[in-house]
Amino acid sequence: MKKNIRNLLLFVGSFFPLGALAQSTLWTVTGVFGYIIWSLGTILPLLAFGVFMYGLAKFILSSGDPKKVEEGKGIMTWGVVALFVLISIWGIIGFMDRSFGTDVGPGNFEIPIPILPG
Repeated sequence: MKKNIRNLLLFVGSFFPLGALAQSTLWTVTGVFGYIIWSLGTILPLLAFGVFMYGLAKFILSSGDPKKVEEGKGIMTWGVVALFVLISIWGIIGFMDRSFGTDVGPGNFEIPIPILPG
């Protein structure tokens, strides 16, 4: 029990230097956590798509074995569910961002359109 408490304190304490380096402002510390969460928000859909593709490959390559076909269907189903949940969360955050006018969510980026000369 003491070891778990010590590890928890070491984990939480490891984030205090971030606050000290950022002149102890709450917005900068939350910005770091926001960046970490935003990075996960871009990586997790790729992982969910990878899970779906793995299930699809398993489904196609095991066409003779009914047990493996069902296993592939299950993996594909969970991949689609994960994609749906992640994209729904992304949409909800974008909707709330536009509703409250914070301009920091997923819907507030611009893709530059290249213009050809002449």
